[in-house]
Amino acid sequence: MAIVLTKKKVIEAPSIETGVPDFTLSEFADLIDEVGALQEDAEKIQARIKKEQEKLKPYNDAMKRLKDRIAEIEDKDDEELEELGSRYVVEAGKRGTSREITDMGKVKKLLGGELFMQLATVTLKNIDDYMTPPQKAQVLKENRTTRTIKVLKRV
Repeated sequence: MAIVLTKKKVIEAPSIETGVPDFTLSEFADLIDEVGALQEDAEKIQARIKKEQEKLKPYNDAMKRLKDRIAEIEDKDDEELEELGSRYVVEAGKRGTSREITDMGKVKKLLGGELFMQLATVTLKNIDDYMTPPQKAQVLKENRTTRTIKVLKRV
């Protein structure tokens, strides 16, 4: 659902000094002011979150190194592992399995063309890479996105 502003509603705003209107406010001036008032605290919280995420970097790096070392243990792939440290213990689950398609043509042949087409996935990048602009116009629908918003203190 989209909000469509058909006409700018004019709200006369009195000057603080004279009480006489000298500019017009947006019809959603209250919301702009609400976001502006909350923005300073939000920026401080976002800065704290960023600092806290930086504090997690050593943990994340160490966890990656630990996962890499455990991945090197090949003789017990289908068993859960327990490795001891002097103060901690790590429990590792069984190794999982990843799969990938090696012959897409054979998949199409085995599934049949109709079912294959129902299941096939094509990304927008694929379309951009392999189709001309007139071809893209036939198969793509473009929608406008939302605007970026920056709320600044009035001076």
